[in-house]
Amino acid sequence: MTAAARGSRHVPVAVCLAGLSPAVVTEFLYALLHRPHPVVPREVHIVTTHGAYAAVVGALLGSHGALERFRLDYRVQAPALRCSPAQVHVLTDGRGRPLDDIRTPAESLAAGEGIARVVRMLAGDDRIALHCSLAGGRKTMSALLATALQLHGRPQDRLYHVLVSEPFERVPTFYYPPPRPARHRVSGRLVDFRRARVELAPIPFVALGPVARRLGLDGLALQALAAELEAQATGRLRPELLEIDLSGRRAAVGGRQLRLPPQELALYALYAELRGRCSRAGCRAGGRCAGCQPTDDELHDRCERLAQLYVAAGGRGPVAPLHGPPGSGAGLEAFREWVQQVRSRLNRVVRGTIGTGPRGEPYLVAPGDVDSRTRRRGLGLPPELVRIGAAVGGRRGAAQG
Repeated sequence: MTAAARGSRHVPVAVCLAGLSPAVVTEFLYALLHRPHPVVPREVHIVTTHGAYAAVVGALLGSHGALERFRLDYRVQAPALRCSPAQVHVLTDGRGRPLDDIRTPAESLAAGEGIARVVRMLAGDDRIALHCSLAGGRKTMSALLATALQLHGRPQDRLYHVLVSEPFERVPTFYYPPPRPARHRVSGRLVDFRRARVELAPIPFVALGPVARRLGLDGLALQALAAELEAQATGRLRPELLEIDLSGRRAAVGGRQLRLPPQELALYALYAELRGRCSRAGCRAGGRCAGCQPTDDELHDRCERLAQLYVAAGGRGPVAPLHGPPGSGAGLEAFREWVQQVRSRLNRVVRGTIGTGPRGEPYLVAPGDVDSRTRRRGLGLPPELVRIGAAVGGRRGAAQG
């Protein structure tokens, strides 16, 4: 290991992408070693798909693999360039099954979370510096690695693309320029692999990892983290706590009082209960689901609960749509009309108190992206930011996040 590498304040760790051309890994390591200030990674982490795993492990690992040949050729001392099968990370789909390839939006989303997990895990150790290569794998993987490093990376981390001169880039047997002459026939002519140029193109990025940590956001899924950091960068506030106190007949967002009459407060509390109790990972990451975004007809099935909330909120006298004969077509139609009017009034109060646009949107009872055809509506703020603190119908704190 060189004096420059030994003198570095951070321990370097390489993160590489690989598909069916594993040579991108050794090309990257060669280029790091031959920089003006050489870098010799202590560990090499490789992110790949299940479809390429066998090719990656077979070509690179083991006593006869390209990584061991590289060590011997350039006299890299152990424990540098440590890479075992444990450092080869296979991407999985949303159900934890290995991904053979990335060909659909759902697979791309899952791949992004997998790449982000590797980067987040390694970036959690401030003693190391990540040196990440965009070369290899699907182009989607390169874009996702760049995004993951931007959201989780620190100032000491680096991002590169690897540039290989012609014709060596397209030669399957080329893994790196060897220290001794090595002539091979390529497209009918002899070329010396030692003459190949393998260089790094540094890619600038904004390291937002420290910001995410300071805000307590670094545990979020990749898309949710990007949205939260964008909100901070553009001056928008992260949603504040929604507190509903039915016994006190009040609702508040970040200390600002929502002045809601009993009918509006009861309906708001019901939507808040459904959102606050939702435990689905997607909703906790900022998404929505059918369980916490009901249709008006599904709300009609909860008339008894809505009536309880109405009484707890100080309502007096029966509200016909809440106490009509269950299952009657006329009752359902009257309920639909009633809930639309009450929802419209409470949303006007929310907009007038919290504001319009991104600041107020999470608190509106509004359509989500679950399925526009079913007209589902609900709150959009994270479930953990919902607090309901009254005993209603035998339930205390029905939504505690």
